Amino acid sequence: MVFSRFLARMGRKETACFQNTLVGFQQFSKTLSSNQHFFCTRPLSTSEKILQSWVRGSSDSEQSSLADTEFSTLKIESLDDGQVVHVKFNRANTLNSLNAEMFEDLLSVYDKLEKELTARAVVLSGEGGNFSSGLDLSMFQAMQAVAASESCEGRTREGLGKIISVMQNTCSASAKCHAPVIAAVNGVCFGAGIDLITACDLVITAADSRFCVKEVDLAIVADLGTLQRLPKLVNHQVARELAYTGRVFSGREAKEIGLALEVQESNDEVVERALSLAKTIASKSPLTVRGIKRTMAADLETGVQESLDYVKLLNSAQLYSSDLQECMKSLAKKKNPKFSKY
Repeated sequence: MVFSRFLARMGRKETACFQNTLVGFQQFSKTLSSNQHFFCTRPLSTSEKILQSWVRGSSDSEQSSLADTEFSTLKIESLDDGQVVHVKFNRANTLNSLNAEMFEDLLSVYDKLEKELTARAVVLSGEGGNFSSGLDLSMFQAMQAVAASESCEGRTREGLGKIISVMQNTCSASAKCHAPVIAAVNGVCFGAGIDLITACDLVITAADSRFCVKEVDLAIVADLGTLQRLPKLVNHQVARELAYTGRVFSGREAKEIGLALEVQESNDEVVERALSLAKTIASKSPLTVRGIKRTMAADLETGVQESLDYVKLLNSAQLYSSDLQECMKSLAKKKNPKFSKY
């Protein structure tokens, strides 16, 4: 079976983590089966509270410096008097999957970087030997619960659009950051992990890292930046093939197709090289480096926001489809999905 072969390609820790995510799929499938709008009477989970603040706004105006802020999902290391900032994803037990808290933390980091303007280069990496396994699948249930708590279908779709907007802004923050951002990729880089690195200025990867535009296997149109930026980094047909098939490819292939700048042999070498490159960039005129980034972004980012807005509207309308429901049920039962004829 295709599913069995997929599990066979994964390491022991990855398989255990992946199988753990299947536990809640049965309940999630039941939630998807109902189109009824409901108002939650139970206490909201942390993720649901965060997502609800994205939909309805937040009054939290508390500000503190990056150095004085502790994040639940990130580790921050400041080097060379703050000129180089190393942001480490710190959810190793989930292969650094992105949950609502991590989206909030990343947005906060970039907001502080823009306010303080002391960083001249930023490095993103993942703790525990993996960059990111993508969007935490618990997010889908939280999104459904928050959006469906609205009083009508129109407000539900609008709420989904607002949630997608926040996630898009998070994944685009590296592209909009005043300082160059370097992704140091180890282990897996799936789904939203690809969204994150395609918005970075440079990518350094380990030879045995594994990349995947995974959304198609969940019956989702990737909506956080990959479909907009990947075709500008690699051959357009290669980008289409990766998006259509969800094929896993190596760090070496990422370098060959233009997604990565360099390949290193070990995980330690990946981070060391990324930090070395960041320190070199930080030694240059910050005004000039900012100007270079803005000038190159004027070309690379042209049309990106328009396309992101389009796919936001698309997924606001069709995200919770019968195909998504079938994928979730099939994952829970460890079977291949069977879709409708059209």
